[in-house]
Amino acid sequence: MEELPINPLLPLNPLLPLGGIALILALVWLTGGRRRASLADAATARGLLAQPETGFQATAIALSRDGSGAIATDAAGGLALVLPVGARLAARLLKPADIASHHLKAGSDGTARLELVTKGPASLRLALLLPQAEAQAWSERLP
Repeated sequence: MEELPINPLLPLNPLLPLGGIALILALVWLTGGRRRASLADAATARGLLAQPETGFQATAIALSRDGSGAIATDAAGGLALVLPVGARLAARLLKPADIASHHLKAGSDGTARLELVTKGPASLRLALLLPQAEAQAWSERLP
């Protein structure tokens, strides 16, 4: 019987697939794969909320100072959020039962951090950096 030659690449070195995965992740990161959308102004939030899919006519909008989102209310007292989802912005209408919890954390520079947690399969955590008085007013509006 003749012996088969031994291939030095088999069995596969376990570092080879890990190196490939690390290379792919590095390339995605370098090409902007970790971009996060930022909300520039209230007009952008108002336009996003007024899209036909949501039809939300905001009467008051509070925009986070760091561009990480916004909270809005309409004439009927309904609530909506605008938040970044990857490289895009998304709008989400809220029912009172959707809000799991909210907390207000005061900062030392006259700002406050309004943290919201929603329920359900599409639960999310959002923190809005607002002036203290504005954050307090929004916190009182939340159920």
